[in-house]
Amino acid sequence: MAASNAQRQKTFRERIKQRLAMVETAPPLPDKPKISVPANKRWATLADQARAALETRRNEMQEYFDERSEAWRESEKGNAFQERIEALESILDELGSIDD
Repeated sequence: MAASNAQRQKTFRERIKQRLAMVETAPPLPDKPKISVPANKRWATLADQARAALETRRNEMQEYFDERSEAWRESEKGNAFQERIEALESILDELGSIDD
């Protein structure tokens, strides 16, 4: 059974609260070094944060896609939406190779 608009809005607000709590409790970025040396730990932390944000977006988009009707998923809009999800997956794959 499909969730009502009120239920979806409540779920959305809860996800936003969770994300804000994650941001507030996340460890701070290491300070930028005073001298010109590679800041590997800082850069790795930034990449991890970007990866987490994009994974959240991809997961929510996939959940939205999965909740739509089969007719919508097979429509032009559904196909375009699926392409956006696939583009995010490609970006996430590329992010994985940054730290290699």
